[in-house]
Amino acid sequence: MQTPSEIYVEIIFERREENRYYIHSPHIRGLHLSGPKLEELNALLGTAIKDLLFYNSDIVIDGIRWVPSLDDVVKQIGGAPADHPSVEKKTYVMNVQRAA
Repeated sequence: MQTPSEIYVEIIFERREENRYYIHSPHIRGLHLSGPKLEELNALLGTAIKDLLFYNSDIVIDGIRWVPSLDDVVKQIGGAPADHPSVEKKTYVMNVQRAA
């Protein structure tokens, strides 16, 4: 029996005008989440990633490990002043564990 392997996926979090958020990925076709509340988008994010990887690439995901953690992402993108240019767009790496 093989051990699960990890794949690395880039997830981009952006805060746009009027405090709207946009989450997307160049590695996951179809991942586009947008809305005014980052917490609501984050609640959908894990399921969206798992479903899109399964339906687009036939990859079953056992778990997601955020680097940094998803809580850190929320603090950095959601809690920073809108006029601070270094937090307008943040890129994070997510490791997903493939089923063996």
